[in-house]
Amino acid sequence: MPTEVTMTKSNENQSNGMEAESDEQPEYVETGTRVEFWIREDTPYCVHDVQERTYERLQCLQEAGRIASVTSHLWNPIETTPKKTSQEHTAVYRERLSEFKAWANEHSRSLTPGFKTRPISSLFAEEEQEVIVPPMLCLAVYKNDKLRSVFPNADGDCVHTVGDGLDRLESETDGSSIGGVTA
Repeated sequence: MPTEVTMTKSNENQSNGMEAESDEQPEYVETGTRVEFWIREDTPYCVHDVQERTYERLQCLQEAGRIASVTSHLWNPIETTPKKTSQEHTAVYRERLSEFKAWANEHSRSLTPGFKTRPISSLFAEEEQEVIVPPMLCLAVYKNDKLRSVFPNADGDCVHTVGDGLDRLESETDGSSIGGVTA
């Protein structure tokens, strides 16, 4: 399984001994909408603030009832040709990437420039291997367990960023469109 990360905001009510706010979600919550937040593990330290802010925006969307749940996962470059020694979690990465590619094809979108394929070489291996390098941040938006959007994605020359996806999730009111793609 991919590594699940927990980034939480401090709850002032809990830290000062007061009773925590109710866990009840507003009645307009999109109970069928969930978001997976994928973070590339080998990102430079300067990107961590962006990752934190993105996660905080997702938490606000959940607290406001705009989405039902948010899960965060770490991932790394994905081998295009799995080795016999590949760990189990790389199979999960490949499965998720396959799902993302199918969504992109179905909606006439591209996952590049966010996902890039590049050769890597090792001091210990004689041959180069190709890997798919995932973006530093990626959102997968699901409605009733069906993938509805992936950010980043491209529609021709127009790139739709993770920030664009968050903006769309924040602005949607009727749930007919999830992350900019009509459900």
